[in-house]
Amino acid sequence: MKDKLPFSLKLALKRQRARLTAIGKPLQETFADYQKRTNRSANKSFESSVIVFDDLIPTPDLDAGSKRMLLVLQILAQHYNTVFVYQRKNINPRYEQALWDEGVETVDLIYYKQLLRKQKFKVAIVSRPEMAQALFRPLRKLAPEMKIVFDTVDAHYRRLELEYQVTGDPDVLDRARLYRKIELDLVRESDILWSTSPADEASMIAEVPDKAVAIIPTIHPLHDRGLKFSERSGLLFIGNFNHTPNRDAVEFFVEQVLPLIRREIPDIYLDVVGSNAPAKIQEYASDVVRINGYVPDIEPLLYSRRVFVAPLRFGAGVKGKIGDALSYGLPVVTTDIGAEGMGFENGKQTLIANTPEEFANAVITLYRNEQLWQSLSDNGFTHIANYFSPQAVETAILKSLA
Repeated sequence: MKDKLPFSLKLALKRQRARLTAIGKPLQETFADYQKRTNRSANKSFESSVIVFDDLIPTPDLDAGSKRMLLVLQILAQHYNTVFVYQRKNINPRYEQALWDEGVETVDLIYYKQLLRKQKFKVAIVSRPEMAQALFRPLRKLAPEMKIVFDTVDAHYRRLELEYQVTGDPDVLDRARLYRKIELDLVRESDILWSTSPADEASMIAEVPDKAVAIIPTIHPLHDRGLKFSERSGLLFIGNFNHTPNRDAVEFFVEQVLPLIRREIPDIYLDVVGSNAPAKIQEYASDVVRINGYVPDIEPLLYSRRVFVAPLRFGAGVKGKIGDALSYGLPVVTTDIGAEGMGFENGKQTLIANTPEEFANAVITLYRNEQLWQSLSDNGFTHIANYFSPQAVETAILKSLA
């Protein structure tokens, strides 16, 4: 298996492992000097401490995974001394300041060994397979009594397997096989698995049936509902284009679905919001397809567009963009992949369609039918409140850590 991997992928993984393995070695600046310089020290208001590892300080206005992590940290900080350890951070200091404002201590990954020698933690939550693969063994050695949670974010191998079914790209299949081995090994080595969806959970514990699992999905605070049906217009898509499923979704919708919709509703338009749009996506820009790039405040769009479209053809976990739209009362048309893990009934909380013709008909129907629109808006909003609000997910987090 390993020998069949593309050389570029093997080299990238080797460099990542070497970089993470080197982390924690003695530095010229002591850990005490670092804490003093950054004015950070552990909060002693709770009896127990939790340490969370992730690649990047959360940038919740840029991607759904960051928004989930920020809300998880907010919940943890209400019950534990919470320390967030990062490998990278955005150059804008406001993201780190947002964690400090929540009472979350932040520490650069290069200091994690010094931190664990100095402070006792009840639980380590390690997010994403690359981080977990590099850190599980040293964490066990440094703090053998500390429990380890593997937070998958999504099952990478499932996402890649579904991408291969759509694209047929053999390199994608190689990556799927690699991540399947990595992630299932990490499931075995962890004390508890955090999965974002029941489908990911079922797949990941099929070979480890006795593993303790908690479903920790994306988290969505409720918002004002915005304008009423008659005052809204247009379609909306939101997604970071570093994520391959988002690029494919927009290409599929613009090329195969939107022309069918415009036959019935000629004046309809689509707003596309998201960072890092590649050249092909940029080429769609017109009066009909508005490529907005990064938008600092997306609430005006969520308040005023009539239908949110999420035409995802592959992916894993639960889809934050859909939960966000419903938390504003904005009805959604999506696919089986987009709806996966969220407990929707087609026609009750969302409309679900997969082929270009079915998806176009669903958008047209919802765009024109005020009664259906209001029903989906109400039911979707209530569904998020019941299952994906901070209050609902807090219960699952605390139960899993108990």
